[in-house]
Amino acid sequence: MAAIFGPSGGGKSSLMNIISGLDYDYEGEVIFNGEKLTDKKAKQLSDFRKKHIGFVFQNFNLINHMDVFDNVKIPLSLIGVRGKEAENRVNKVLEQVGMLDYAHKNVTQLSGGQKQRVAIARALVNNPNTIIADEPTGSLDSQSQEIILNILKQLTKKGKTVIIVTHNPEVRDYADSVYNLRDGQLENEIISQQQVENDTVVDSDRIKFKTVKLGLIKMAVANFRQRLGRNIVVAFATAIGVTGILLSLGLGVGITHWINKTVDSGNVQTAIQVTKENKYGNITQQDVTTIEKKVGKSKIKYLEAPLALMMSEIELDGHKISGEKFSGAYANIVSLPKDSKIKYSSNTKETVKSGKLYTDVNEKGLTVTTSFLKDYNKELATKIKAKELIGKKVTLTLLGSDGDNEKTINYQTEIVRILDDSNQEHNSAMSSQQMSKIITDNHMTKIIPYIIIDLKNPKENNQISTKIQSEEKYIAFSQTGILEIIGKFVQIIRGLLVFMSSQAVVVAIIMISVMIYISVIERTREIGVLEAIGFKPNAINIIFFVEALLIAMTSLFISIILSTVIGMIGNVVVRSYSHDITAKVYQTSLFSLVAVVGLVIVMTLLASLAPTRKIAKLNPIEALRYE
Repeated sequence: MAAIFGPSGGGKSSLMNIISGLDYDYEGEVIFNGEKLTDKKAKQLSDFRKKHIGFVFQNFNLINHMDVFDNVKIPLSLIGVRGKEAENRVNKVLEQVGMLDYAHKNVTQLSGGQKQRVAIARALVNNPNTIIADEPTGSLDSQSQEIILNILKQLTKKGKTVIIVTHNPEVRDYADSVYNLRDGQLENEIISQQQVENDTVVDSDRIKFKTVKLGLIKMAVANFRQRLGRNIVVAFATAIGVTGILLSLGLGVGITHWINKTVDSGNVQTAIQVTKENKYGNITQQDVTTIEKKVGKSKIKYLEAPLALMMSEIELDGHKISGEKFSGAYANIVSLPKDSKIKYSSNTKETVKSGKLYTDVNEKGLTVTTSFLKDYNKELATKIKAKELIGKKVTLTLLGSDGDNEKTINYQTEIVRILDDSNQEHNSAMSSQQMSKIITDNHMTKIIPYIIIDLKNPKENNQISTKIQSEEKYIAFSQTGILEIIGKFVQIIRGLLVFMSSQAVVVAIIMISVMIYISVIERTREIGVLEAIGFKPNAINIIFFVEALLIAMTSLFISIILSTVIGMIGNVVVRSYSHDITAKVYQTSLFSLVAVVGLVIVMTLLASLAPTRKIAKLNPIEALRYE
């Protein structure tokens, strides 16, 4: 046992820091067991302290949010000792200093003497061959002082070198060797010739790095739990931006799936619709032939040139509604496809509100819409339901042309079908044969409003549409093409939403960085203690990085819950306003989750930059003095 003795300001602490490898800014040489410390770098000196030095401080420097057991176990994290072996080592040194019964008590509940015994246990747990005690009894009463000095004295009998820095003559008298310092100079020394054998020192170089990391992660988790309330608040604030990104990504996925499902179900026509610029007049049979040739018969699955008539008046049950009262597209009658097997949006179970689906190309009767029924009930102040219209006789006043002049005819038929046009406009309709006969019998000119082309390969829709439009008088478009445009538009909107949400993420990164930086400042002395024990700055960085990651992952967990709840509410609201949308508008995808997990990791890395730079620049000696 050696005592470095002298008055305050004499250089005792400076010499202690040099011997321990905390201070390497000096002239001269330090030789330990024949090994020169002078030329070693900071990381090598950390290894030196880890293997050979145990610290006992005047003010204990215990970590307040840990219990006795965990405080003592900290150095074992450096050499990768864990599990049962770590438990046995900690219990052994606690028993050695008489603190085993207090193992799971928080250190803030201990007396000064008890805290110092815990600090000695922590210094011993790695089995170093040198214990450096800086004024170990400076803040203790005389009884506690005697207990601590006796413990330190007993260590020398077990092969330990104990160096005590003190200005107390009572402490000096326990030492085997005394070095008197005054004004940084060695005045005299009393050296004992006592010889002891060194205990075995753990060769930490052989310890697996992954076990060391596990110990650091456990320390980070303990630190995170200590400041749980503050960390949850930061995580919740961070979750706002991450939730926005998840909602943006999930919204795009949901709409895309809905579009694909709608197309696959046949509710959206895959056919191309061709119209003619107004200045070139109406579509003629010659136009049909031209278009068919331009596309190529081999590529066409189905081509339809429907006929059209205009209703100027409808008489039902003796009551008439004139064209002036018509408010919907139902004033136009368009012929149904010649092939009843063709799928189109106005011939589905969802759209046909009353009556049967169109399956017979020879059917006779009129298809009307719910808008007509609404206008009829409003006009006559009645409450007729859709199913009551089926089979009703109607007299139609139809407008047409004989080529030179307008022509008006009356035509009697019955209602066979009601289409729901609350979400999408639909024309009134008749079978192609029925309309063709009306036009022929009344010597009227056939009016073709548009041409429908269903390709064998719908993937060629855009290419064929472009080809048709190369002749300027035609306009070609398909609902699938429109949906592609909508899909691209959704992607753009999603990108904009992600960009807007990312601004909140940037704020979140700064917030996490500030909180970790504050944590570094608050725990400056703790960092100094860890470095004195032998932790390298990189190892300490892992602790704070994991804490940042825990905050970020907590925010991710909150974000997933928030986005799922908001998405579910959104799906319910959309369905309540639009019964046609049966798919989920918002859906969480694996890609979204993976992308956001990656974002959280990047957030953690960026948020850790400033705090880790701060740790790297900390001088361990100054950190130990930090108040």
